[in-house]
Amino acid sequence: LQCTAKDHVIDNPIIYSWIGLGKVIENAGMIFINRQKGKGWAAMQEAAAGLASAMTRAQASGLTVRPVDKRHWQDEVERFRFVFDDAFAEEWEHHPMRPSEARAVLDQVKPVLDPRQLVFVEVDGERAGLALGQPDLGPLFRTFRGRVGPLEVVRLLRGAKRAARVGVLGVAVRPRFQGQGVGAAAVAAVFARYRELGHTTAGYYPVNADNVASRALAESFGGKGRATLACFSRAASVTG
Repeated sequence: LQCTAKDHVIDNPIIYSWIGLGKVIENAGMIFINRQKGKGWAAMQEAAAGLASAMTRAQASGLTVRPVDKRHWQDEVERFRFVFDDAFAEEWEHHPMRPSEARAVLDQVKPVLDPRQLVFVEVDGERAGLALGQPDLGPLFRTFRGRVGPLEVVRLLRGAKRAARVGVLGVAVRPRFQGQGVGAAAVAAVFARYRELGHTTAGYYPVNADNVASRALAESFGGKGRATLACFSRAASVTG
C-alpha cells in the first residue's frame, strides 16, 4: 500500500500540471491522504493503516472493489446494467434497462465522472454490486442561465472537481450477495474518495423510509436521516 500527502502532489499546480508528475502518480493508483490540523505524518500513517486493514478484510472475504475502467467503457456500462437490473428486479417500480438505455444515461456523465465515484464489487470474480456517487452540479448549472456552449462545457468539466457537495446516488447489490458486506464495501470506497478530495461531509440519497437495510447502511457511516419527499395516497371511491 503506497500513499503520499495530497497537498504535496494533487494541490501543487507545479508538480501536478506543469511537470505532470502528479498525474502520472495519480494514474498509477497512489493513495492520497488529506492532511488536516497539523497532524502531518501521523495522520498519514493512521489513514494508511486503516486503508490497509480494510483491504485485508475485503481480501479475506473474497471481495474485490475497483473503480470503473473508462478504457473499456461499453463493457463497464453493460456490467452496470446487469448488476442494477438484477439488484432491483423485485422492486415493483423497476423496469429493466435495455443496453441502449443504459448507454444513453451513462454516456452523458462519462466526461465529468471521476472513475472512483463509480465502483464495482466482485465476490470471487463474480459481479456482486456497485455504488455510484456524484457531485452536486446544480449550483453550477444555474449559473449557465440556460446557455450551453463551449465555455459552459469547459466550466462543467472544471466544476465537477470543485463541487461543494457530493454524495452517493445509488447502491445496488445482487440478491445472492446481499448481507455479505458488498454494499458497505462499495459505499466505503466512494466515501474514501471524497475524503481524499477534502470533503468533510457527503450525502447518501435517496432512501425509502421503509428500506431498513439501506437506512442501516447509511447510518453505519454516521448518516442522519432527513425527510426530503413525502408521498400521500388515499383509497379511490367509486360513485354512481
